[in-house]
Amino acid sequence: MQNKSPTSLYLERLKATGRAAIKSQLKQARDYFEWHGLVEKQPFHSLSYIQIEALKQARLVEGASARSINHLLCAIRAITKIAFLSGLVTEKQWLQVQSIQRLKTFPTTKGAALAADEVCELLSVYRQNKRLVPVRNTAILAMLLSTGLRRSELIALKLSHFCAEELAIEVKHGKGGKPRVQYMPQWAADDLDNWLEVRGLGSGYLFNPFLGEEPQLHRKLSATSIYNIVSRATEDLLDSRCSPHDMRRTYISQLLNENVDLLTVCKMAGHSSVTTTQIYDKRDEQNLIASGRGLSFSGGTSNRRQRR
Repeated sequence: MQNKSPTSLYLERLKATGRAAIKSQLKQARDYFEWHGLVEKQPFHSLSYIQIEALKQARLVEGASARSINHLLCAIRAITKIAFLSGLVTEKQWLQVQSIQRLKTFPTTKGAALAADEVCELLSVYRQNKRLVPVRNTAILAMLLSTGLRRSELIALKLSHFCAEELAIEVKHGKGGKPRVQYMPQWAADDLDNWLEVRGLGSGYLFNPFLGEEPQLHRKLSATSIYNIVSRATEDLLDSRCSPHDMRRTYISQLLNENVDLLTVCKMAGHSSVTTTQIYDKRDEQNLIASGRGLSFSGGTSNRRQRR
């Protein structure tokens, strides 16, 4: 116990999924300070107020979300507290670290889309766990994030609805009874393939509960199970409990961020109206500012109106 660093003691207190997520954050901090060696052995408790503020600003410049940065700051505070209680830092240093302000995250009552770095972190951590249930849950998260399927649509999928050659999902039970074909990117198909290696290729529902170590192919997961999978994963890794519908918001917002036109996004989301799609648009204020400031009527030639 005496040979363990404050960082190591802190990480040991976390659940496995949460530990993997915060280690990923701490690795980025380690690299910023150009430290070497295992994360568990790094002296995060020795960081000064100025150093942590500099780290916070650097992560912002790199495009990290406010929630991810706040998660990292929370870890550094906890590590410093352990060091203080262990007599390794002074009370003054501990209080200085505790006074570092969190970034505002501007939560909304209608849910929020995940930032791109949060999606990458979530999937990266889950892909490391090769046990049966996490492999299934990784495929579920990837499917929700890459297709924007509703919970009811996801749990109704059967293996026969998936076309590996076309990377396509046939949604037979869309909202309002409207069927559609949903295409998915290769990275999500890879996660689904990993699950199918566990599940097998027998007929039945695509995502199943387990009986022992055997997936029950003719049973589907409940809507509550999908909610719990998503909320627990995001709470453990991102320090923020999200819903399956937030995965759908993330999908739609990312398409809009990539400048896919609104009508196409509407069709991909299975909406009956573009007005509905606009409700899900969670792009931040910076996009609106940039669009407003970038407006130009100049085409390189004079467009002066002729007076009569």
